[in-house]
Amino acid sequence: MATRTATIAARLCLIGTVLVLANVLVIAATRSSVILSSYPVSAVEELVNPGQPFWLRIAFGVHSLVTGQLVVVWGIIAAIALIAAVSLNRRPDRPTTPAIIIMVLSVLAFLAGGGFIIGSVLAILGSGICIQWKMPFSETFVGQMFGVARLDANVFAAIKENPKLLRTSAILFILVNFLSGLGNNIYSINVNAITGSPAAAADILLLGETVFTYEGQSMLYLPWINVGLSVLKWMLLSLLIYLLGSKFLGRAVEFDTVARLTAFAYTPVVFQIFMPFVFSNQPFLTVHWPLLVFLVTNLWMIVALMFALKTLFQIGLRKALGTVLLVGPIYWILTYKFLLPFVFPFGQIPGFVVILSPIEVVFALFSMSILLSLFLGAFSKR
Repeated sequence: MATRTATIAARLCLIGTVLVLANVLVIAATRSSVILSSYPVSAVEELVNPGQPFWLRIAFGVHSLVTGQLVVVWGIIAAIALIAAVSLNRRPDRPTTPAIIIMVLSVLAFLAGGGFIIGSVLAILGSGICIQWKMPFSETFVGQMFGVARLDANVFAAIKENPKLLRTSAILFILVNFLSGLGNNIYSINVNAITGSPAAAADILLLGETVFTYEGQSMLYLPWINVGLSVLKWMLLSLLIYLLGSKFLGRAVEFDTVARLTAFAYTPVVFQIFMPFVFSNQPFLTVHWPLLVFLVTNLWMIVALMFALKTLFQIGLRKALGTVLLVGPIYWILTYKFLLPFVFPFGQIPGFVVILSPIEVVFALFSMSILLSLFLGAFSKR
């Protein structure tokens, strides 16, 4: 079973590294990052002037990092990753060293398009599985994330029953929030550059450039803040769920069990790292992008939390939804009306936040949520 898992993972690495090399070869042939757009334009004025139709582009490769002689460097990196993948497929029973090489190089390859994104994702997933190849797929770090993302009840049950996963859940939680903060921050930096400089707008929208610093704002500023704030929010949400289960649902659960399942429920938020690959001629936070990514990933996370509570308290999905509707508004008010204003008393809260006002609207929505949770049985101990 373990050898079969390693073999499948090695094939994922091979497919991924082939795509990474193909991406680099296309860049070498065109001498530019690979850009897909909804229709061709030749000047940024065609995008930003009033009345222009919606337009978007996806860039595979940071223009300034893949042009000129640098493409040779990326070719060498892609070739080494492919050689490691071939070695991995020849000896899947000794995967650790080549898997680490593939993982590191595949992460770097995102700057060169990441094998049209899919390649690096497959290679990273495959190498992550190979590092833990002696374990069943569902018990590996990647397998647990995959299981939570597809709402697998067996994975949630395994997380609940394994107290040794608390450290793993903390690592996952930090990783997810660091990557989501990184995606949000790089996107916001480029939005500021687009709106602040016509030259930067042309480079980013037309040439596929991505800037990582702008007017003193570093791409690593928000991710670490996001991790720090998210740990506080993780503890707050876990505590609310723990108290609810003890007082309203009458369930005897351990706090660390609640924390484990809550942390894993955040898994879908990791997809926010892909926000900087897509830009449009409406780069502000509109319904097009990235608000769509923010809403989809957070709604996905809420659904995952419902399945986590279903497993945690041994209740139906209807009651789990009612529990989320009860805990969620309390968590939101405590976080956005008390915690974050306390941490940032004089400055703007960094990152993407949802602001509801006036306060009367907040409490009206809060009351409606409480009533819905009541009808869904969140207050019942049966």
